[in-house]
Amino acid sequence: MGIIKFIYNFFLSLIPLPSKRKIKEIPFENYLYFHASSIGEVMSLKGLIDYFCKDYLCVLTTFTKAGRKRAENIFKEKIKIFYFPFDKKKEIEKIVKKAKAIIIAECELWPNLIETALKNKKKIFLVNGKISKRSFFFYNFIFKEIKKFLRNFEIIFLQEKKYEIFFKKLGVPSNKIFVLRNLKYDALEDVKEVWEKNGFTITFGSIRSNEIDIVINVIQKILNKREDLKIVICPRHLINTKIIEFKLKEKGIEYERRSKSYFPTKKVFILDTLGELLNVWKISDIGIVGGTFGKHGGHNLAEPAFFGIPVIFGESIQNVKEVGNILLKNGGGFKVKDEKELEDILNKLISDDEFRRKMGENAKRGIEILRGSSKIIYERIKEIL
Repeated sequence: MGIIKFIYNFFLSLIPLPSKRKIKEIPFENYLYFHASSIGEVMSLKGLIDYFCKDYLCVLTTFTKAGRKRAENIFKEKIKIFYFPFDKKKEIEKIVKKAKAIIIAECELWPNLIETALKNKKKIFLVNGKISKRSFFFYNFIFKEIKKFLRNFEIIFLQEKKYEIFFKKLGVPSNKIFVLRNLKYDALEDVKEVWEKNGFTITFGSIRSNEIDIVINVIQKILNKREDLKIVICPRHLINTKIIEFKLKEKGIEYERRSKSYFPTKKVFILDTLGELLNVWKISDIGIVGGTFGKHGGHNLAEPAFFGIPVIFGESIQNVKEVGNILLKNGGGFKVKDEKELEDILNKLISDDEFRRKMGENAKRGIEILRGSSKIIYERIKEIL
């Protein structure tokens, strides 16, 4: 055993395992074992699990409480869900030994999970794979055991081309690497709980604290452009609701909060609740996505586009570059550099119904281009199994 591996398992042995993370004996065999860390990884697996659970029993472990809760909400009784047992060998063995194959999401490369799977001669797949420069350095120069493990994966499906070079440098053969689209696009689906549409709605979604001023300045300028105009502000973090309220009061703008008023009667509505932004995108006419006006790299551009509305964003889109570029290329999105450009494009979209409608159609069409990786992976893995 290498020194790094010894140290890893030593410190792992010092961590007590909560009872909720202890794996009970799984009473069936030949299931597919999926592992995801939290909400993002769970959602990336949604389309894939929907395909596989028609043919196989499926088991999923999540590392976080939020991930487990989301999995329970979207999969209901279709699959068995457990907490990941901190990579403890004894507990990992209980899950792996009866599994037909192991499917790991993104970058959840737990050494004991992978080693146990290989010792039990289980097929392992990495889906929606990615790797940071820091992780690459760690695996390449420190925890070198991972390099050997990765070479024994059946296939590594990557979410972007830029990660391919890292996996090749870690020794993964080219014929085991496939670059597809991000699986999160396949998780997009229509909402079941539909809000009643009440007027022409512009939504500012996932707004960060340093973007509040630009948002409220623009709102003040466009507020009276239409009699039926409704504006929704959704902060990325609910703690910023008070700041938004203060700024609106400072400008003399009347508003309501979702937590205190079920349906908006005033022109400005603060969405200060969790898990409802999709419902709002569904009834919106224009979407502005936050995290793009500050230096945050951008938040989810795909969600508003999926509902067929024009998507406006700032210049900071390094985290959502793929979908941002698709929207710009297909004429479904606008990138603005400052407050004046944001105001100008909003005025154009508010006043020109045909222009807005075409942009929305282009946005929807652009997102459809990005979808479909789940089916490709499902068919390829099924061939191997």
